[in-house]
Amino acid sequence: MAPSHVVAAPVEQPEVDLPYRRLIGALMYITKRTRPEISFHVALLSRFCTRYQRGHYQDARKVLQYLVNTADVGLVINRSKSLELSCYTDASYGIDYVDQRSITGMCIFFGGNLISWTSCAQKTTARSTAAAEYLALDVGVKELLSLRNVLLDLEFPVSETIIMHCDNTAAIAIANGDTVSRRVRHVDIIYHFIREQVKRGLVKLVHCRTGDMVADVLTKPLDYQSLLKHRTAHGLICVDMHTCMDCVDCG
Repeated sequence: MAPSHVVAAPVEQPEVDLPYRRLIGALMYITKRTRPEISFHVALLSRFCTRYQRGHYQDARKVLQYLVNTADVGLVINRSKSLELSCYTDASYGIDYVDQRSITGMCIFFGGNLISWTSCAQKTTARSTAAAEYLALDVGVKELLSLRNVLLDLEFPVSETIIMHCDNTAAIAIANGDTVSRRVRHVDIIYHFIREQVKRGLVKLVHCRTGDMVADVLTKPLDYQSLLKHRTAHGLICVDMHTCMDCVDCG
């Protein structure tokens, strides 16, 4: 069973008899280490830790049941001769169920292996899809350059230009400085950091088909087949085909 989206409304007084915070803490621990595909759901559920009700707890239990059913699915790191860094960023415009802000999803791969990911609500309210995607690029480029500096300190040979994938052509054009749109004039100047990195040649933006955007699963609930597709793209595979209840879908 795939985790569902949250439909319960927040309340002022939480039901203290439910171990909700303990469950969310456990789910966050797993999410940050080996199960990126539940990041969106856990991040959303964690926002109700001070005002939850039984409906939130039931949604969290669904995520837990999904993990139980896929207990033998793990994040596999494969040996690779490539030391290429790449990043995928995506955003779901206005999908936040709490305050209607957009959600950023970001995945970073090193040598074809997933090493960093995040799913979070944007701090600024985007007024268009292009603006939301542009803010997601800002999150991605900061994390990407931070990891690049770590690799350089470890004396890994890192490419001078790092590829960033985005499925929104308008956001790419804005980041490249090809256009000045009214839709992004409200965006604070601090979010234009990515333009400087593109001009310096440290980052190259490449358009990615929406169907191939592996960060999509970090921004919104997906149907189960799409979830399986992106899960595999992240390097999450069934390590024991004999006991995994999901092995038929894992392929």
